[in-house]
Amino acid sequence: MAWQARARSLYRSLYREVKLQSHPVVTVNNADVPYNSQFLTHLRATFDKNLPNPESELKKGDDFLHFLQGQREYKALLERYNPSIGMDPDEKIRLTGRRVGFDLPTEYKEDK
Repeated sequence: MAWQARARSLYRSLYREVKLQSHPVVTVNNADVPYNSQFLTHLRATFDKNLPNPESELKKGDDFLHFLQGQREYKALLERYNPSIGMDPDEKIRLTGRRVGFDLPTEYKEDK
């Protein structure tokens, strides 16, 4: 019975972690669908099954939970220390110039 309480706790932790990492809603065929609904449905079905060796499955679940937490932390650190990842090249050049004390002039655009 102890593994059942551990499985319930693991399920809740995985559920929370998946909710934290995914986009809340995606529009599919003009209907709002939770982005992670298929994964969470599969997760629920996996925990509802009667498994022959629940301890090894719980270990795999723990490993997967740690992987998800590590990926979330990695994304946060990547965004924190590399803020120019999602920028276009012109914006990167402008910000690099500002970092070293140069304000780039605005570019002249010819009217045709």
